[in-house]
Amino acid sequence: MRSSKDPTHLVGPRIVEETFRDFSALGGYAVVICVITAFAVYTGLRYGRSNVRFFLITVLGGFGCSMLLKLAFGRERPTTVPHLSFVATTSFPSGHSMMSSIVYLTIGLLLSQRFTDRRLRRLFLSFPFVLTGLVGCSRVAMGVHYPTDVLAGWTAGLLWTAIAFQLQNLITGTSAQPVSSITNGE
Repeated sequence: MRSSKDPTHLVGPRIVEETFRDFSALGGYAVVICVITAFAVYTGLRYGRSNVRFFLITVLGGFGCSMLLKLAFGRERPTTVPHLSFVATTSFPSGHSMMSSIVYLTIGLLLSQRFTDRRLRRLFLSFPFVLTGLVGCSRVAMGVHYPTDVLAGWTAGLLWTAIAFQLQNLITGTSAQPVSSITNGE
C-alpha cells in the first residue's frame, strides 16, 4: 500500500492517506472518549443509571484488558514501513481495533435492545462492524500494526463484549434476544 518512490506515503492521491488517518481516529482515545461520554450521558438521561454503569464497566474493563494483553505479549510494532500515526504502546493486540469493537458494538447492542423495528436493529448491529472494520484496516495501512494484531483486537473485543452481555443477562435474570435472530429477521 506504500509508494515505491516514497514509502512515507500511501499509494494514490494524498486524500487516501488522510482518509485512512480519519478512519484510524475512530478508534483513537480522543474520539472514543467523546463517544463514550456522549453515549453515557444519553443513556443516563434516557434509560437510567444501571445502563450507564453496565456500559462504563464494559468499556473501561475492556480498556484495562487491552492494556494487560499488550503488557503480556509485548510485541514490537512493525518496522517494514514508516509509521503514519503516532504510537506509544506495544503492537499486540491492536487497542484501536479492540476498543472500537467494544465501544461501538456495546452501543449497537444496547440500542438494538430498545427498538422493535428490525431495520433499525440491523443498522445498530451492522454499523459497529463497519466502523470497527475501517479502524482495523486503517491501522495496518498506517503501518503501525500487523494484520494479526488487528484480528486479535477484533476477536478480543467481540469476546469481551459477548461476555459482558452474558454476565448482564445472568445478573439481571433477563434473556436478551440473540444477535443471530435479529440479523436473520426473525
